[in-house]
Amino acid sequence: MSIEVSIVMNSYNKYPQCLYSLYALEYQTFPHKKMEVILVDDTSSDETPLLANYNPPFIFKYIRPAVNQGRSRAKNIGIAEATGHIIIMLDAEVIVEPDFVRQQYLYHQSEELVAVTTCFNHRSTYTVYDPQFNSNQLKHFQNLLNKKIRKLPQKSKLLLQKSKLRRVNGKLEIFSKEDIGKGRYKDLSFPTPYYPHLIQKFQENFHEFLLPWMFVITHKLSFKRSLLDDIGNFYEGFDGYGSEDWEFGYRLYKYGVKIIDDPHGCIYHQEHPRNSANDEREGLSNYIIFFKRHRGFDIGALSLCWIGKDELYVNEVVKEYVKLCHEHPGEYAAFIEVYKRLFELVLDQLYAQNNVMKLLDISGLESSVIMIALAEKGRLQNLGVYNHLTQTMDFLLSL
Repeated sequence: MSIEVSIVMNSYNKYPQCLYSLYALEYQTFPHKKMEVILVDDTSSDETPLLANYNPPFIFKYIRPAVNQGRSRAKNIGIAEATGHIIIMLDAEVIVEPDFVRQQYLYHQSEELVAVTTCFNHRSTYTVYDPQFNSNQLKHFQNLLNKKIRKLPQKSKLLLQKSKLRRVNGKLEIFSKEDIGKGRYKDLSFPTPYYPHLIQKFQENFHEFLLPWMFVITHKLSFKRSLLDDIGNFYEGFDGYGSEDWEFGYRLYKYGVKIIDDPHGCIYHQEHPRNSANDEREGLSNYIIFFKRHRGFDIGALSLCWIGKDELYVNEVVKEYVKLCHEHPGEYAAFIEVYKRLFELVLDQLYAQNNVMKLLDISGLESSVIMIALAEKGRLQNLGVYNHLTQTMDFLLSL
């Protein structure tokens, strides 16, 4: 029987969460003989190598590179081993419900090219107590536990009650394999949707939202393997956290793939220690790489969210940019080029931790180009139909 679905997971020091995720895949209603799971252990220093001996009812491939590969390369290593017609990228610490694989399979049975993500129905859960949780996680876990401990399995309840959590030296596993099958992890879950205001406004198919690649996040993403022949794999030029998913999603979007947020069921991200400040800095650095790789106006426009605007405002700016390119092809080239340079400077100044100000003075643009761009902006203002575009440039120049 041929493999229809390949699930690619990459992990770094996420044991036992990754084991719980694999347990959930054992309970799938989709035929196990038609699915395979590929786990790329990116040189974890915890107990993850124990999974080399894991023996589930589906085909399982454990891969451990000799040296750490990073997020994009680890994903590509897993994809290279995949044989299914449909690829599901899944974070190794994400638990899915029993009908998950079947639903993803059904999405890709038509000729329509779609990429299916799950952002609105995203929840987080505690399946492990880790003393390395940050202070907010420790407080949140304790508060949630106080409210929900009566719902937990008796063994878990006794374990947590007897343990003095603040004195535990190692990770404390809360659930058993049977508990995962019965969905008991849901009792310690809580909603953590991505951009819910955008999905509620634009709906799951992102009607009239012009930055749907923002929702391409490989905590869960499914697509036809054949797409990789045309758009390529994950870009490996990033370092650390962030943007490899968005950059991949951007290429999907530009190729004409419809990006859909899955309304069927939830996925559950298992909490683990976080370093938010470090993630934010790495994420900004990689976003700069993303923008400079494509120099897309829409990519640059999202930088406005770092300096006081929101995604709804950015969408209006991008919408007018698309309208401008459609109605005046080849015109206003200086205006557009100056705009992209301003976006680039915003990102660079933020990463350098400088004040974002006097952007034209540090732009390096020739004065003749600036003068032409400002004249073009004036003509657009006179048209009266590109107000977001012109006002936003005024905003950037006033900083």
